[in-house]
Amino acid sequence: MSKNFWEKIAGKKKPACNALPARNASRSNAGRPFFALAPMADVTDIAQRQMLVKYGKPDVLYTEFVSADGLASEKGREVLI
Repeated sequence: MSKNFWEKIAGKKKPACNALPARNASRSNAGRPFFALAPMADVTDIAQRQMLVKYGKPDVLYTEFVSADGLASEKGREVLI
């Protein structure tokens, strides 16, 4: 991830009307909110994430949390195959 990844994202959006910067916002991104989504494990599926991208148009979309132990288990290996 590049050093100024978050500053680039924050710079893409124009501030909303009467938007106030967060208390811990740096001067570089103050007043430039961005929209991020993070799906929850075992709650969202690919169809829901596709809808979030299409209709929510987030600036950043994370993948759901995946447990390495879960993938290493017998059931987890079956899912990967």
